[in-house]
Amino acid sequence: MRPPEQIVWVDPGKLNGFAWYSLLYDEMELYEFDGPTCIRRIESITKFVGEYVTVGCERFIITTETPKKSQDGLASIEMMGMIRRAVSPEYSGVGVYEFDEKQSSSDAKTFCSDRILSALGWRFKGGGGHAEDAARHIIYYLNKHHWLSEKQLDAVLPPEK
Repeated sequence: MRPPEQIVWVDPGKLNGFAWYSLLYDEMELYEFDGPTCIRRIESITKFVGEYVTVGCERFIITTETPKKSQDGLASIEMMGMIRRAVSPEYSGVGVYEFDEKQSSSDAKTFCSDRILSALGWRFKGGGGHAEDAARHIIYYLNKHHWLSEKQLDAVLPPEK
């Protein structure tokens, strides 16, 4: 399977982390958007690059601990539904390369440290850390599929002592 040309990942919530990465140009854009702006950006990207874009959203599992750990759990769930709808061929008229919601927040955070984000130049000044969390999902996704570039591979490898 060949990689997509673009990856968009959303860290859903009241304020959504939004990462848009071009594999063609090795360029990353990071933002934090409200829900409507986030959906409009996804819709415009999928209409523009459609079958060449993967859209991802972190896996959100509801447990008895959810109300204690997440103050915006409902907003996250609602946002995930809106994203799923925005990328569905029935709604958008455009099929995306892949819609991925298999990665957990802890998977991405465990794999991708702040050091890795800094080495890649994927930092977002200000905000609540949501944009960087979305970027962590992209590097984790690329690694899972063995699509890391040489620069990214150098960043994820532990520093030599």
